[in-house]
Amino acid sequence: MQREDCEDDYKESDPLTTNSPSYGAAAKRRSSDGDSDIIIPGWFCWADGEVKMNRNVFFIYVFHAVIFFGMGLASSSVEVGYVKIIARGKIESIGLIEGLRSISNLIFAIPIGVASDRFGRRPIILIGAVLGTIYQLLTLYIIYFVGTDEDALDIDNGKKAQFAVHLYMATEVLSGIFVGVIVGPLMCLFSESIAVGTSSVSFYYLHMIIMLCIVLGNFLSVLILKANGNMWILSNLRVPLYLGSIIQVTCYPLLLLLDDKYARKKNVLEEENQTLETSDVKKTDRKSSKTLLIPTLILAHDIISCLFMGLFESYFPVYMASIGMSPNFVQVVFLF
Repeated sequence: MQREDCEDDYKESDPLTTNSPSYGAAAKRRSSDGDSDIIIPGWFCWADGEVKMNRNVFFIYVFHAVIFFGMGLASSSVEVGYVKIIARGKIESIGLIEGLRSISNLIFAIPIGVASDRFGRRPIILIGAVLGTIYQLLTLYIIYFVGTDEDALDIDNGKKAQFAVHLYMATEVLSGIFVGVIVGPLMCLFSESIAVGTSSVSFYYLHMIIMLCIVLGNFLSVLILKANGNMWILSNLRVPLYLGSIIQVTCYPLLLLLDDKYARKKNVLEEENQTLETSDVKKTDRKSSKTLLIPTLILAHDIISCLFMGLFESYFPVYMASIGMSPNFVQVVFLF
């Protein structure tokens, strides 16, 4: 792909260069700003020379790359093993922590979506950035507080272990709130910032960035665990958790660079509503039923997936450890 081709595609697909009245004065204002796009190296999108990319899209790509690399490094298998130790072998604590995280996510996701539509994406994303930073700093404090001496957790009737577990639970509640706050507005801003006609490839790039960074993080975690003794002990498990949290906390300043004014087009649902208002009643009813079918299927898929992952991801590492599998071997299994 040549640079001229990239620029031609960009000009054709960029809704801000159109004269469509549906974009209104806001679109004209945005197109005249001249700062909604940045120049990036061609290798970023397998092109020759430099190409233009929307500012929001680029920094959302980078944000996901950094945070999912850190999450891959401090993966669930390492985290589950760590929680089992500080909970002094109480398996139910693992399920409780996962449940609290998911419930807090569920409670906050819908009202946050409403607030995002009303007040804009940027204010909600910035709140999420603050929550995410606090969450990662608390995680680092827990790792520091617990230390590496497992016997110290049992001193004074296990008060240190109890405090660590309760603080960990509170931290995971904050994690669920953070995810509920950040994911919806961030994905909405991403979809509103990609060029018209490039939705599929843009989300494909995002998905591939996420998967690749998780795999790289997991692979680095395998090497760290192997070099550190490769045992289910605090001194071994805390290292990838530390590094993963440090990496993740560095990505939140990237969210300060996102802004609604860099978005290219209106919300897709708003455009759909305009189409529906100009249709006859029967066509509107058919359109509404088809429109509801897709989110219903996605919701059913997500519910089934979450139920499965809640059982598998939380307890399978515990089972693998109980039959003698080493931490890095469990990480290798999760790689595939």
